[in-house]
Amino acid sequence: IQCFISTNITSDCPGNDSEGIDVTYSEPSPFNLLPNVDYAVNMTIKAAPNLMPGVYNITTIFSCEVEEPPAGNGGNGGNGGHPDNIHPIADASAGEPYTGNVSEEITFDGSKSFDPDGTIIKWYWDFGDKTNGTGRVTTHTYSNPGTYNVTLTVTDNRNAIDSYETTAIIRQPNRPPTAPIINGTKTGNKTIEYTYTAVSTDPENDTIRYFFDWGDGTNTTSDFLASGILYNTSHSWTTNGTYLITVYAEDMNYSVSDTSKMMVFIGVEEEEKDITPWYVWV
Repeated sequence: IQCFISTNITSDCPGNDSEGIDVTYSEPSPFNLLPNVDYAVNMTIKAAPNLMPGVYNITTIFSCEVEEPPAGNGGNGGNGGHPDNIHPIADASAGEPYTGNVSEEITFDGSKSFDPDGTIIKWYWDFGDKTNGTGRVTTHTYSNPGTYNVTLTVTDNRNAIDSYETTAIIRQPNRPPTAPIINGTKTGNKTIEYTYTAVSTDPENDTIRYFFDWGDGTNTTSDFLASGILYNTSHSWTTNGTYLITVYAEDMNYSVSDTSKMMVFIGVEEEEKDITPWYVWV
């Protein structure tokens, strides 16, 4: 806004010797006035030594006109309509890199943002998943894995804005395979090979390997197989008795499933099986 100052002096003195009064202002006319900014204009009055005594009425007239700002400001987001306002600088690098897992709280930090000639009054975050937030530092949780384009927009006290773009990389945390389903002979004789199978699936479709503990101090480990592929193995026991087979699966990222168990009776008569407790101390 451009302002002009003019002065009118009147007097009821004979001769109306107003030329003996000099009025000046601290702001030369014209001067620029910014909206919503307080300005003080000082007026100085000097009277000539030979000024005729009397009452002098001094009237100061302010007239203003709006000056359209030039198109663009050479920076991001414009200057809020103030030709001499320097736009703020948005900066979200303080928290980079932004990475995390699904359902994990991620902290976004815009504290390096600044305004060269004023103050930042608003931080607005677009998290790239159709949600948003505010604040110099804020947090957000993503529901799905992926790479998200995140934008921080800051606004200064004169409504000028600037934006900073970054990315958030969100991963699905590794989940373990399901507990294996095992099948095979439950009763038999020593020194005879019996076949057993195990199958498990992995939520991320990772490859899986199986660990068999045969309950006699020996064990078997498979190679890595595709998720959901049935694994076949065999085993024989050298001594009659009751054995607890324990099986678990492990994926390629070392996540381990719950264990599955099967009781096997080797060389045990029917009447002995009837009195064998269903549990085994391990």
